[in-house]
Amino acid sequence: MGDLLAEVVPLAAGAAISPVVFLVQLTTLTGPRPLSRGTALLAGAAVVLIALSTIGVLLGSTSFSTNDTLKATLNVVLGGLLMAVGLRALLKPPKPKAQEPDAKPKSVGRSFASGAAAMGSNVTSFALYIPALALIAGSGLPLGQRGLAALVILLITLAVAWVPLLLAATVPAASTRLLPALGNWMTSNDRWIQVILGLGFGIWLVVKGIRGF
Repeated sequence: MGDLLAEVVPLAAGAAISPVVFLVQLTTLTGPRPLSRGTALLAGAAVVLIALSTIGVLLGSTSFSTNDTLKATLNVVLGGLLMAVGLRALLKPPKPKAQEPDAKPKSVGRSFASGAAAMGSNVTSFALYIPALALIAGSGLPLGQRGLAALVILLITLAVAWVPLLLAATVPAASTRLLPALGNWMTSNDRWIQVILGLGFGIWLVVKGIRGF
């Protein structure tokens, strides 16, 4: 179990560094009904990852756990995707987008949908979260331990949504000072976050996958 966590926790930590989800949560927490809408956004993001995690844990009871070729191929494909993300950010920096005011009502349901959409469209986080689930599925551990490992990476990856929510609930000043400052830093460094995560983890996954054939 310890060896498995040593491999999956860094992947989950990388998946948690998501400017997309963080900025959506930041906008939510600085708007009307921040705590209820922030909680809904967190729930929306969680639903996406819980669905993936359930599949990953259950795959451990199938032939996937012993299919080294399939696991290696998955690592190479996702590693290649991450490298492509990193290279694209390095060679073609994304143009900064000005945030436009949202004229639609700020409902809890819309916040839930925003959380699910932000997490579901986050290519970098997915490309790191799925290999972590693949490691869990192929670990050969009992169902309970696989579920516990999946819960650990779920909580780590969702930290980008629940940590700002916790700060807003316990330290209200964070919503007006600390969180916006962190949001500005992540926005200005989004390119290099993608480069470092994409190339760093991408190369590691490709090498790991090649060694697995």
